[in-house]
Amino acid sequence: MSDPAVAAAQRAWEAVHPHGSVTLAAKAYGDDAAASIVIAAAREALKPIRELHAPHWSNCINACCSGEQCKHRSRLCGGCDEYWPCATARLVYAEEELS
Repeated sequence: MSDPAVAAAQRAWEAVHPHGSVTLAAKAYGDDAAASIVIAAAREALKPIRELHAPHWSNCINACCSGEQCKHRSRLCGGCDEYWPCATARLVYAEEELS
């Protein structure tokens, strides 16, 4: 269960506090404020890339139906038209969001 925003927040925190982690800081302060702020910042930084590389359904490849319920359709990346998830999407979406 990998979340790129959490991983980025952890790397940023360690760059400033090399001997601590976001989760340890949250426990030390008795709340999740520090972790939440750093993770929210990472999510905001990833947002434009996530919007560009969002999944969409392709058109029916056989033109056999209206396409809406067609089993021949596939999910593609909106940013690069690769099959979903593309390499970039794997870097900016949490694993549970990729399925």
